[in-house]
Amino acid sequence: MTLPITIQLTEAEAHALNDLLGWAGDTIGDILDDAQSNKKLPHLTKDRQAELDENDKEVVSIYDPLFNISRTVSEMIEGTIAQNALPNFQPNDIIVPDKFDYPEGALHVDSWDGETLIAYPEGGGPCHRFPLDKVEEYNFYIVDIELTTKRTT
Repeated sequence: MTLPITIQLTEAEAHALNDLLGWAGDTIGDILDDAQSNKKLPHLTKDRQAELDENDKEVVSIYDPLFNISRTVSEMIEGTIAQNALPNFQPNDIIVPDKFDYPEGALHVDSWDGETLIAYPEGGGPCHRFPLDKVEEYNFYIVDIELTTKRTT
């Protein structure tokens, strides 16, 4: 059975959890490598070697799912961080550079491909092309034009 588990984290918490999972995954991976290598030690009796082999099987049965969980969750966190790092502008969005309050500096989004933003002044005018570095510099925010009250910071 698969359980749908959802948690909400700040970006800092997500990075910290990802770092922890990376460390845990590496540590668990080392434990699994040791257990799965079945190193035969010549100085051990057959009974002692059999006991170690049985312990290794138990270690693998416990730690293998933990290793898979740490890897899966880490991949999910990395994907979410990457997805949320870029703005999600849609055609017809009204955006404003962070240093302005609507309607000052308002632009009408024509297109956004994750690398280049093409937008027109809301009141009309020539097209503006913003490469990704300028999109990040201006830190545009999307305006809900139905809510025309000043934003709070």
